[in-house]
Amino acid sequence: IASALQMTLTPQTLSRAATGASANVEAYDYYRKGTAAWQAYAASGEEKDFERGMAHLERAIALDSLYADAHAVLARLYGSHAARTHDDSSYALALRHVDAAYRLDPDGALPNIGKARVLLASKNYDAAFAHAKKALLANPNISETNEMAARFLRQVGLMRQALPYLRKAYELQPALPMPPYMLGMSYFSVASLDTAEQWLRKTLEIAPDYVDALALYGYLLIYKGELDRTPALLDRVERI
Repeated sequence: IASALQMTLTPQTLSRAATGASANVEAYDYYRKGTAAWQAYAASGEEKDFERGMAHLERAIALDSLYADAHAVLARLYGSHAARTHDDSSYALALRHVDAAYRLDPDGALPNIGKARVLLASKNYDAAFAHAKKALLANPNISETNEMAARFLRQVGLMRQALPYLRKAYELQPALPMPPYMLGMSYFSVASLDTAEQWLRKTLEIAPDYVDALALYGYLLIYKGELDRTPALLDRVERI
C-alpha cells in the first residue's frame, strides 16, 4: 500500500487537480460558504452549522446542477450529521450525494473520497483503496486525500508511514479536528506519548467536546501514570 500511494505529477494529473470548481460564480460562492459551514460543524457539532451548510450547498447545486464537488461536500456534511445523530435519513442522503458526485465527475478527488469512505465503512477494502488512490492522484493537495491515504496505511499497521500524510492533511486544513486526532492516535501507537498528547490537545482546542479525543486523552494519561489528571477528563466524557 505504501508504494502504491507514490505518484508522479504529470501534466494530466496537474490538469485534473485544477478542475472541480463551478464556472458559475454565485454557485461557487455558496459552495465556499457551505464548505466553511461543514468545517464548523465538524468542530462544533451544532445543528445551526449543519443547517447553514446544508442550505448553502443545496443552493450551489440548484444554481449548477453539474457541480460534483458541491454534491461531494454535501455528502460529507450529511455523513457527519448521521454519525453524530444516528439519523438514518441523513445517512441515506449522504449516499445519494456520494453517488451523484461520482456520476458527475468519476475522476475527481472529492467524489472518489466519498466513494472510498462508503466502501471503507462496508469493509470493501480493495474497492475503497482503488478510489482513495484515484483521489490522491487527482489532487494530492487537499486535506481529504491525505487523510484517506493515512487511513489505509494505519489499517495495515503502517503508523509511521501515515504520519507525513496526516501532517499534510492538518497543514492544508487546520480547522478540522480529524487530522490532529489521527495524529494523536498514530503517535500513541508508536509510543511517542508526549507528541501524542500535543496533538490530542490541539484536537480539543478545535473541538472541545470531541468525545473520542477526550477518551483517548484520558487513556493516554493513565498510560503515562498521570492518574491525578484523568478523572476530570472522564467526567467531561460522561457529561457529554
